[in-house]
Amino acid sequence: MHGSKLIVLLIILALSLGTASVGFAVQKDSAMTADEAFLEKASEDQELEIFLGELATEKASNDWIKRLGARMIEDHIKANEEIKELALREGIPLPHHLSEKDKAEHTFSHLSGKQFDRAYIAHMLGDHMKDIQELEDHAKTLQEKAIKEWASTMLPIFKEHVQEAKTIATVAGAATR
Repeated sequence: MHGSKLIVLLIILALSLGTASVGFAVQKDSAMTADEAFLEKASEDQELEIFLGELATEKASNDWIKRLGARMIEDHIKANEEIKELALREGIPLPHHLSEKDKAEHTFSHLSGKQFDRAYIAHMLGDHMKDIQELEDHAKTLQEKAIKEWASTMLPIFKEHVQEAKTIATVAGAATR
């Protein structure tokens, strides 16, 4: 009888230790660092810009806006590849694709012609201005040097995107206001 009590206690102890380690692993996974959260959001943002660029190349009525969409595809694919390399080096898992919810929120699929052009340009301006602010903020607070450098190198590219979108909005008659 004494032996069976010891076995039961050992089983309880083993289960407790197993549970504690599982709990720790879950805590560790859910406690995302600022660098991890930044890369995850940056990757999602790149995926969205690629998707919207594809829509612009298909749906825009203006050739300038179609070309802008093509540039967004090219630039954001490159940026996302860089993000994925950084994440792989740092051991940070990233989502593999843009969610259907994100696609649905920003498709502009119900619009066409100049309405689509205006909505796309408005999105490009607003979203890239927000991205620039976030990159500037994160460039100061990120911990990992390589991630910080990536954020800093993206700033001039995003600023070019804003300037190009402003020019197209004016030249192509797709002013957002």
